[in-house]
Amino acid sequence: LRITTPLDQANLIHGPVLATFGINGAAAVVPGEPLSSVVYHRVATTEPGVMMPPLARSLMDNADASVLGQWIYSLATPSPTVVDRSLSNNPNTDGTAHHPKSTVIPDDLSNITALLPGETPGTTNFTLLSQGLSGLTVDVTTLANPGAIRTTDFDFSVAPFDPASVPIDEDGAWVTAPAPTRVSVSVGDGVGGADRISISWARDAIQSQWLRVRVLPTTNTGLASIDQFYFGTAGLLSPNIDSLPTASPITFGDSLSSSTLSGGAASVPGSFAFADPTVIAGAGTSPQTVSFTPSDAFNYSIVHFQIPVSVLPATPVITAVPSASSITYGNPLGASVLSGGSASTPGTFTFLNPTAILNAGSYQQTVRFTPEDTVDYTVVDFPISVSVLPATPVITAVPSASSIIEGEPVGNSILSGGVTSVPGTFAFVDPTVIVGLDSPSQPVRFTPADSSNYTVVDFSLQIPIQQTADIPLFPPGLLICLSTVFAAFGVHRLRRRTNP
Repeated sequence: LRITTPLDQANLIHGPVLATFGINGAAAVVPGEPLSSVVYHRVATTEPGVMMPPLARSLMDNADASVLGQWIYSLATPSPTVVDRSLSNNPNTDGTAHHPKSTVIPDDLSNITALLPGETPGTTNFTLLSQGLSGLTVDVTTLANPGAIRTTDFDFSVAPFDPASVPIDEDGAWVTAPAPTRVSVSVGDGVGGADRISISWARDAIQSQWLRVRVLPTTNTGLASIDQFYFGTAGLLSPNIDSLPTASPITFGDSLSSSTLSGGAASVPGSFAFADPTVIAGAGTSPQTVSFTPSDAFNYSIVHFQIPVSVLPATPVITAVPSASSITYGNPLGASVLSGGSASTPGTFTFLNPTAILNAGSYQQTVRFTPEDTVDYTVVDFPISVSVLPATPVITAVPSASSIIEGEPVGNSILSGGVTSVPGTFAFVDPTVIVGLDSPSQPVRFTPADSSNYTVVDFSLQIPIQQTADIPLFPPGLLICLSTVFAAFGVHRLRRRTNP
């Protein structure tokens, strides 16, 4: 060995040896462990063949051995140790990432210190932050593997908060704490240049509890033993709601955000708002959750309560008016078929008065749209046009016509009998027509007495026609008398006259 040879090139540190002399893990020099170092063993012994240097066969150079042992001790790298434990206020309370150097320590956390095992808890060991315990930092001198620090290098547990005492470690009150949302390391940013480990939790994840932190001796931390400490969160003060706000009515389909909250008072400044303004409640009155958020969110908690909210049924929008089929007089309005028509919500169209009997003509009649959801929607009434056509009378028996003489007008024939479904009269369509033997069938019209609601009915009727030659000029009795008179005047025979 030469004194000018750099130590890392001298092949001494953990260097190989020819003999271990029964030493476990022996090497030329084991930093921090003289008894495991073969160099020290041979200097600090008088055993023949082992002792060096051989100044005397039975004497050991104690001074040199002491200096060598101290030098070997000095080669050991000090084990990392925890030098600071502090609470931090994670500025991203939703648990998202933040840079370790941005960790905020507000005034009410700067005086909070970690409670160490065996110490009596005091007001400096817990916080009143509204978000609970959302973050802490642990400063460790020279982490063994800072880039590999994970949640598995820690043990986090929680127990119910009691400002006067902390449960002992064996107490069953301790349960696994919520998992941190982030663990990060900033090398050299801690107290005195130590490595800072920043740990964050989501808002409200740890409330009214003691948090027990154990930094474990892992290959990543390099600690020689567990470092354990506690922090508490006492929870928040709850504001008093002196009077509840009132909510303005809304219409079905509108969210709670459409309702206006008015009035309401609390013991501290703050604001009222619906806990979930996107809720669409059904028609009627229902309890809805309102939240009071204090302006001082660091010392007061949010208070939730319910108030009644009135939701009025919505009025459907008729996007297309239906059409009504025409009906015949005598049928009820409900016989008209409503077709087409649409609305903003499913439902049906019906006549408001389907049993009505209308006279013939055109009318405006009320139609009602009834939604399927009759709780959340109202009915809608509106007019539409309906046509009522005159009815056609039914002739159950045609009348009979009396005979007339050929050449006489049809009006001379008398119509008798005839049965119809409604009152009315029978008459020839043209009573002035002169009929002959070749036209015995003539049109007859039935005219109903109620001509507004019924149509006329035309049909043909056979009329008996007599020839003129078949008709005697004088009655038989009169001919006898005339014969006697004519005989007295010398006329022997009265010849019958016939028409040409």
